[in-house]
Amino acid sequence: MGRIPPSILGILFTLTCLLQIAWLFCFHAVNYPATITLGLAATIVLWVLWFFSRKHDQTIWGWAPFSLWGSWMGIETITDIARAVSYYLSKDGDLSSLAQMASTIILAVLLLALACFARWHFHDWVFGLSALWALLGIAVRLMDTSKVTAVLIIVLETLAAALMYLPWRKLTGRLNSVDTVSAQTGNAVEVTDDAAADDTDQDDGDESTH
Repeated sequence: MGRIPPSILGILFTLTCLLQIAWLFCFHAVNYPATITLGLAATIVLWVLWFFSRKHDQTIWGWAPFSLWGSWMGIETITDIARAVSYYLSKDGDLSSLAQMASTIILAVLLLALACFARWHFHDWVFGLSALWALLGIAVRLMDTSKVTAVLIIVLETLAAALMYLPWRKLTGRLNSVDTVSAQTGNAVEVTDDAAADDTDQDDGDESTH
């Protein structure tokens, strides 16, 4: 294909691949400090790559693949952090079911909050799909051990999905137009009632004069 000139996108892409290779080795070696460090580095570089790719190409094919890659890596890194915290805390004894439930819900809220932030601040809808898919997998896995936690996660996912993907601006505009029409209709009815009341009073006055 000929010589490809170096670019910032190519350098960032190569660096991301190298970081992910190192991350995979550390992940399978269960080296949590190195895994989390390399995961954070890969996530940061991926989102920088997403930023430059979005400036370079505004089409969905220009930025969506890097958003999918970056969101998956970010979710994996956050999950690795939660897994490491649980691992080190469990050395002093098994974690209670309440603590495990609370940590899982906190993880879900954090991921969904990041997804909503990406959706509304950067207009990136891919991150939300990755977060919803990952949490759905967690909920399905927990159905046999903690149905309450699984159901709570699904409820949170449903609310976040509605917040991210329903056309709220259109719905809000329609509701405002409906309120405006209702208010105008109500004012018209009030004016008609007032006019009718005035006519009645005038008729009563005429009768009393006669």
